Parts: sequence; C-alpha cells; structure tokens
Amino acid sequence: MKDTIISFVKSILLALVLAIIIRTFIFSVTEVSGRSMYPNFDTGDRLIVNRLGVWIRDVEKGEVIEFLSPDVKPNGKRDHFIKRVIGTAGDTVSLNDGKVYLNGEELKEDYIASDVETFPETDQSQWEVKEGEIFVLGDNRYNSDDGRRFGTVPTDTVKGIAVFRFIPFNKFGKIK
Repeated sequence: MKDTIISFVKSILLALVLAIIIRTFIFSVTEVSGRSMYPNFDTGDRLIVNRLGVWIRDVEKGEVIEFLSPDVKPNGKRDHFIKRVIGTAGDTVSLNDGKVYLNGEELKEDYIASDVETFPETDQSQWEVKEGEIFVLGDNRYNSDDGRRFGTVPTDTVKGIAVFRFIPFNKFGKIK
C-alpha cells in the first residue's frame, strides 16, 4: 500500500512538473481581450500560443503574436497584447493616405477589410525597425493601441506566436 501511494505521488509530481515546463516554455493559452484584432479575433477568443517558436526563430511578417505592452501599470505589471507583425529588423514602415507601406511598397493586407484605412496616431508616420525590434498593428485599425502610438517593440517582449484558436468553436482551427 505504501509503495502504491509513493508511486501515485511521484506520478502526480511528474505531471505537475511537465505541465509547468510545457506552459512556461512550449505552449500557453491566452484569451483575447478587446476588439483591436476584430474581425479576425474578438474578446473571449482563446488562443494557443507557441512559446518555443520565438526561441527557435524570429517572428515573421503577418504572424499574430502575444507580447508585453510597452506601458507599465502602476502596480509594475504589463498587459499582454495580441497584434500582427508588420515590420521586422531592417524594414521601414510608413503610413500615407490611409495605407500601410513596407519598404516603400504598399502592403497587401488581406486580413483587414478593403475599406479600412490606417492613419497615424501621433505626429510620426514612419518607423525604422532596428535589429531586435518589430513593428505591430492591430487588424481593427479604428480601435487598436499599437505601433502607431508606441512605435517599435523589442523582440525580447514577444511571448509567443498565436498558432491555434479553440474558442469559439465555430472558429476552431489553425491561425493563418
């Protein structure tokens, strides 16, 4: 009986350690809060985020990522944001006449509605993305706190790449 209890406790501890390792270093679950990525993602959507991917390779243009907000709250914590990568190291992102330009070429954004326009939120309308940085925008340009306000984001604040949505069930599937 004693051996059975010890074996059971070891199994539970091993399962907990593995769960912590997986959650911390491989995959995590995040919930979308807000409408900055609407219509592709909405409040309450639950996503699986690949944490390991950002250790293995750089994030790529067009990917949806989770990262720490540049703004620190009074309690010292930072929100987790979900946004789309628009520019990576070496790129120049500019906004002109309601359109996004990447390295001087108009960016083809099939993930936003064709009538959506993108305007600067400050006096700045162009960003040089340096090594170790990315530039992000929300898909809902009319309701997104993104790079137009806070500029480029350090890549070391990226927590992972959104790879799968499991809630709501009618949108269940891999994130493209």
